[in-house]
Amino acid sequence: MLLLRPKDYTLLIEPPADYNSVMTACAFAACKLEPTTILNIERTAAVRQLEEFLASGNIQCCWSNDGVTVDPGAKKPFIYSQRFGNYDLFSYAVTMAATVAGSSIALIDDVDETVQMTVLALRRMGAELEFLGGKKSRMEVKKPVSHEIKYYLKRESAKIVPHLVLAMSTIGGKCELFDLFGGSRFDDIFQHFVAGFERKSLRDDEPEDELERRLRKRTPTQAGEYRSHLTIAGGVNDTASTITLRPDTELATYLVAGVDNYSRGKLILKNFSSVDISDTPLGQLRRMGVEFIPYNQNEVKGYLVKKSAVKGRRVAYEQLHDYPDAVGALALAASVGEGTSVIRSSPYNTNREEARRRRLCDIIRSLGAKIAEIDDGLVVEGRKELSADLVKTEGDALCALLATAAALGVVDRIEVDDISDGVARWGESFNRLLQLVSPPVTESAI
Repeated sequence: MLLLRPKDYTLLIEPPADYNSVMTACAFAACKLEPTTILNIERTAAVRQLEEFLASGNIQCCWSNDGVTVDPGAKKPFIYSQRFGNYDLFSYAVTMAATVAGSSIALIDDVDETVQMTVLALRRMGAELEFLGGKKSRMEVKKPVSHEIKYYLKRESAKIVPHLVLAMSTIGGKCELFDLFGGSRFDDIFQHFVAGFERKSLRDDEPEDELERRLRKRTPTQAGEYRSHLTIAGGVNDTASTITLRPDTELATYLVAGVDNYSRGKLILKNFSSVDISDTPLGQLRRMGVEFIPYNQNEVKGYLVKKSAVKGRRVAYEQLHDYPDAVGALALAASVGEGTSVIRSSPYNTNREEARRRRLCDIIRSLGAKIAEIDDGLVVEGRKELSADLVKTEGDALCALLATAAALGVVDRIEVDDISDGVARWGESFNRLLQLVSPPVTESAI
C-alpha cells in the first residue's frame, strides 16, 4: 500500500484508552460481582476478542457511545478454546482464568518469560494449574488463587505487576509486592478497583534544593534494588462504579514523532492534559525539543504540535519501562533530529519484546536513518533527509503504526506491505490517520 504525505494538513485526534489499559480495567471489572462502567474505550477488533473471552465466563458487556459496562453478576468458569489474537490478551486471560476454579483456556504457541513468571506466581498463591498438550493444548484451573504472599519482583518478572495485583486482589487478604520501579501507568486503575491498594516509595525523597540534588547525583548512595512497596489488601472493591481511562499516549507519541518534522503539518491532541504529556513518552519528546502548545479554539481544548527543532538526547530505561513499545516513536523523532540519541528501552525486556524492537529498528533503517542496536536500547544519529524503501510490518501493529506515522512528515512517500493489524488495534484513530496519508483513488485506478 502506498502512503503519501499530504501537502498541507491539520490532524485532530482524540484517541480512546490504549489497549493494555482497557485489558487491565476490564480484567479487574470481571473479578467483581457488581457492574463497572469503563469510559473512553473504542470497540476495536482487538477489544472484541477481549469481550469474547469475557463472554466465555458469562460476563456481559453492554456498549455505549463512549464506553462499556462490564457486568459479572452471573459469571462462570472461563471456557475458551479459540486461538488468542495477541500475546497481551493471552497473558491476562491466564491470570483471570486462575481466579475461577474450573476454567479452561487455549494455549498460545510460544509461552515467554512474562507468562512463565505469572504462572509461577499464581502457583505460589495456591492456584493449581494443569497444562495439557495435544492438538488443542490448554490450561485447566483445578484450584484458584487463595494464598496471601509477599512477592519480590526480579528482572524477568518486572512486567507482570498488573497480573500480580489482579490475582492478589481476588484473595481478599493482605498481599505485598516489592517493585523495581517507583510507579506504574496502571496505578489509577489499581486504586479504583482494589479496596486496600497502597504504594510507598522505598527511596529517599528528592531534595527541594537544586544544589543538594546535584551533589546527590555526584555521590549517589547505595540503594536497594527495589524502589517501591505495594500493599494489596481488602479484596476487590465490590460496588458498582464508573472509571474514565486516560487517552492513548503511546499512539499520540508516534503521531507527534511523524508530524514534528514537517512545517506544513499540524497535529491537535484533543482533551489531552498536562499530565498526559509529562509522565508519558510524550514527555520524552518534549525533552527532545518538541513543543506542545496549549490549544483552545472552537470548543476544542488540548495541545497543538507542529514542526520543532528536535535534538538528540539520552533516554534512561526508567523513563520508558511502562511504555516499551514507545521506543519506535522516539527513534522516529530522533532519526530526523540534530545529533545522536541513545534510547535505553529496558534491560528487563522479554525475548518477544526484543524481537519487536528489532522489527521497529529495521523500519527506521529502511527509511535511510542511521540506527544501531545496543544491549538495552538503540543509538540513532539524526539526518536531514530520509526516503523510504518498501516496509514490511510482519503482522505487527506497532510496525504498521510506525510506518504510517512516518508518512506524516518524516518521508514524503512510503510503501507498506500490510497495515491491517494497525486498524485492528487502534480502530477509528488509525483509520483517520490512514485517510489522511492515503492517496485518493482516481477513476483510472478503479
